[in-house]
Amino acid sequence: MEKYLSKTTLYVGNLNYKRDEDQLKQLFFDFGYVESVKFVLNPKTKLKTGIAFVVMPKDGQAEKAVRALNGKVIDGRTLKVSFANARIPETFKKPIAAKEKTQQFSNAKKPTQGKRPAGLAPAKRPFKKSPNRSK
Repeated sequence: MEKYLSKTTLYVGNLNYKRDEDQLKQLFFDFGYVESVKFVLNPKTKLKTGIAFVVMPKDGQAEKAVRALNGKVIDGRTLKVSFANARIPETFKKPIAAKEKTQQFSNAKKPTQGKRPAGLAPAKRPFKKSPNRSK
């Protein structure tokens, strides 16, 4: 559980796509030991999205890195560096089974044809002159 809620995981956004793991580690290494670097990849193309997560084991070093690098221009791009939000472990996420999804929609009330839904005013009918009416 600790690895998901670690305060020392940093979000790094707006990275140049050409920057690799070693270059990013070196950038943060000036502020302290870097435990790991993970780039976010596009699942279809497997290309970098310009986002990475950097893990630093000491809070003080991570805070220094955030203060120093957030808003700094690196490789022609302004970095966005902050503490990463807590992540919910996959074991706590309960996917909805396909069977449950179909039951959710099949239980919904379906309007019957020709009848107005409850709660609506009756439809106004145009006034028709009766043929038996005299003037």
